[in-house]
Amino acid sequence: MTSCAAAYEMTANPDFEISVGLEIDAKESSPDAVTQSLGVFPSLVTRKGEPDAPAGEHPSALGGHPRHRHNLWRLDSGLPAANTALSEQIDALLSRLEGKEEQVQKWAEGAHVYVNAFAYQTVPNLTLSPEQMRRMAALGVTLEVDLHDLTRAEHNDN
Repeated sequence: MTSCAAAYEMTANPDFEISVGLEIDAKESSPDAVTQSLGVFPSLVTRKGEPDAPAGEHPSALGGHPRHRHNLWRLDSGLPAANTALSEQIDALLSRLEGKEEQVQKWAEGAHVYVNAFAYQTVPNLTLSPEQMRRMAALGVTLEVDLHDLTRAEHNDN
């Protein structure tokens, strides 16, 4: 088996998956204000009052979908979710925010600002080093970990 085939196999059938991102629930502020103050383009934005539509849904079909209740700005770690440990994803996310500590702290004073780790399938050890915790504390953010075992029917949407 070539290394390329092994990498594909590992991604196609991962041992675990974790996605990590900084989320700023901007309350009444526009997500655009977060982008401008941080100088970082977000991975995802939702705007209060806009339809919460499934990906690829045609705009004409959005009338019956629930509306977003928050202005949310999200910056992902930039690493693949498959087989990438929480600590690696936290390091990548914190690197993307390097030099933005003061701006993130200002948002944390008046908004819900947190690092969201969403783990599904088999969940590995979720370990953070003292340095990672120090860097997160310097940003003024909390860590929220949402665990879903998709091998259990009650956690699986399929």
